[in-house]
Amino acid sequence: MQRYKELVEVAHKYYPRDRGFCTVIALAVVTGWAFGKARSVMYNNHGRTDRRGSTVSKLNAAIEAAGYKVTQVNKASYGKTLTTVQRDLGKIGGTWLVYSARHVTTIKDGKCEDWASNDYKPSRYKVESIYHVGVA
Repeated sequence: MQRYKELVEVAHKYYPRDRGFCTVIALAVVTGWAFGKARSVMYNNHGRTDRRGSTVSKLNAAIEAAGYKVTQVNKASYGKTLTTVQRDLGKIGGTWLVYSARHVTTIKDGKCEDWASNDYKPSRYKVESIYHVGVA
């Protein structure tokens, strides 16, 4: 499985002008694809443009097209901070997409794969929605 740091290194090395690629990293982490393949799928099949992010619906559609099931979960955690939700979901396990304002964080097998990880840079972003990713 690709980890966040490895994916970012590839992004900066081979796509230096690109930014806003949290959805590409989320797709790569969920599927186990390389950054380039995930970026290509988002760009060619799901309307992502260079130097801009993507939307919740486009990322979820890309994940479902890859053979996974994406299900929105209970809204009880909405409004909590990303730091709190990472801690809570890390105890549960599985694969989760946590959306906040203009950002998505992926939590897989209890590990946050994002710059906003509590291990790197804890974030006070407010959670807007949470999706569980499972097998279809």
